[in-house]
Amino acid sequence: MGVSTESPYWELNDVGRLQSANDADGFVELRYRENTRGKLFHRWSSNAFLGRGWNYAGIPTYTEASLGNSFTFHNFMRLFLGVYGNLAEQSDDLTGAAPSWAGPAASVATWSCRGTRASPSPGTLA
Repeated sequence: MGVSTESPYWELNDVGRLQSANDADGFVELRYRENTRGKLFHRWSSNAFLGRGWNYAGIPTYTEASLGNSFTFHNFMRLFLGVYGNLAEQSDDLTGAAPSWAGPAASVATWSCRGTRASPSPGTLA
């Protein structure tokens, strides 16, 4: 669980670079790891993530979520299965104080299978 903020009242340009200074973000992540050897897997883990952002005017700027599962077989081949999605967003990054623009919703399903260091066989589909 975490939060972050970038205040519109602090001018950073004299000492660094800040792309957007009008954001408040929050997220929660839940992860389960099974490290005890089972019949099929040497170990496995699952996680769920939910993130949400607002600007200082209280307008929601993004909502994103993901689910991921990682499996390590007894021969140490690894498999990852996951999905990611975000709702349509509002952003004032390019418009400043002017009305915000809308971005599209998106979703992606991913998988990858990797071998051991002795016999790598990577593959990813996004």
